[in-house]
Amino acid sequence: MKYLELQRGECIEDILHKMYVEEGMSIRDIASELDVHYHTVNSWLKQINIDMRLPHEKLLELVEIKKLLKES
Repeated sequence: MKYLELQRGECIEDILHKMYVEEGMSIRDIASELDVHYHTVNSWLKQINIDMRLPHEKLLELVEIKKLLKES
């Protein structure tokens, strides 16, 4: 964790908040980008108290985006 913080120049809380909450990346995508295991990212999210999305929440978000695109 400290290596990533030094490498990216910001704390892991900020990194994960940006990637998971703001950008909506999946845990698997974050793990791949940070070159760590899925379970590591999952554990970090729990440690820093970031509420994890349920799988269906992402699907609902995508359906809503598709609906908005059709309307425009």
